[in-house]
Amino acid sequence: MSRSRTSLLWLIFAIVLTVYVKGRVATSFDSGYAIHMAVSLLEEGNLDLEEYRDVIPASDYRVMEIDGVLQSRYPVGPSVVAVPVVLILATVGKYVFYIWDLDVFLRSNQPSGIERFIGSFMTALTAVVMFYIARLRLSYGWSMLVLLLFAFGTSAWSVTSRALWQHAPSMLFLSVALYGLIRARDEPRLSQYAGLFLALAYAMRPTNALVVVSVTLYVLAVHRVWFWRYIGWASLVAVPFVSYNLAIFGSPLPWYYRQASGSFNLFDPSFLEAAAGNLVSPARGLFVYSPVFLFSLLGVALLLRQKRWNSLDTCLAVTLVLHWLIISSWKVWWGGTVFGPRLFADMLPFLTYFLIPVIEQLERPRLQGRVLAAALAIAIAASCFMHRSGALYWATWDWNVEPENIGSDPSRLWDWSDPPFLRRTSEIHPDG
Repeated sequence: MSRSRTSLLWLIFAIVLTVYVKGRVATSFDSGYAIHMAVSLLEEGNLDLEEYRDVIPASDYRVMEIDGVLQSRYPVGPSVVAVPVVLILATVGKYVFYIWDLDVFLRSNQPSGIERFIGSFMTALTAVVMFYIARLRLSYGWSMLVLLLFAFGTSAWSVTSRALWQHAPSMLFLSVALYGLIRARDEPRLSQYAGLFLALAYAMRPTNALVVVSVTLYVLAVHRVWFWRYIGWASLVAVPFVSYNLAIFGSPLPWYYRQASGSFNLFDPSFLEAAAGNLVSPARGLFVYSPVFLFSLLGVALLLRQKRWNSLDTCLAVTLVLHWLIISSWKVWWGGTVFGPRLFADMLPFLTYFLIPVIEQLERPRLQGRVLAAALAIAIAASCFMHRSGALYWATWDWNVEPENIGSDPSRLWDWSDPPFLRRTSEIHPDG
């Protein structure tokens, strides 16, 4: 790729990042102490929250006390990967953001803006990785389309860029692993490095265990020569991860990875509702909020029809189906007080990957291609409209508790007369 095109790509990255950061919504909820832990690691060499005990409410659901020390209930991985950015903020923040002492700032302020910036940076970087994945099969222009539809037509815009959710670094590491696995078809040695990035993804979010298992089996079957190096790279993350958990929690896995929130079995009617809801609910449906992913199904069909389907495609497709089943087995299948299909966020790189065979068809100047282009354009526009709402309007998030909390009345998840994406005003956030 020429220098001018590379420069343009990174200009687009900067534009995407700017749009993300300018979005009014900043959802520092579950991740509310992620920056505190990053600062703690920098200044005290640990990831506990003990130094902030005096400013953390005793009943805060995000923390727990272990052996007399305050610890986060949520994965520490996002805080660890945020350290470089936090270090820069601690160094230059006084000149740019007028934050003279980050530790003091955290004691009297919610760092939602910092979280939003870091989440936005990681999400925008993931969009660039998706460009490079698309570039393996598409021209520069069509690859740029993949970048933009990923950036603005998915939960990347409305959810993962809004705060330091687990999903932002999870998506980034999964997309890098995917890029390496695709290139490993021609350069098998690259398969070994997928172990490192998959281990990082798992350290961010426990549901990535599905990807770890499926890809590990794939590497063992297809790239057996490189399997032990794959394990070796993974151990660079796995060993510190397990060691930390044993030291703090007395278990190889932390509390968040072991919690049992209750689940449905596959024959429970509530499971069927959840499975349908994760796809077509007006509040959480993947195909409602990103109708562009209906074309991912077409992408699967095209690969099969053109006899280009391979074992990596099988691995990714199985992972997507299992992920859907797992999140649908959770009793709180709607993922809490969020916007859209948040629980599918980690799978966005894989869903976007299956769009690439469809976009390939657009390069063929036939009537069939023009009809497909028109349909895809409508789906992309609708997807962008949906996620723009979640990024710009607080009312779309406040829908979860107005007029009643969906936890108390889950039937609202099916109310087409009042879908969250059409909300524009809110009693909780008047500027929504």
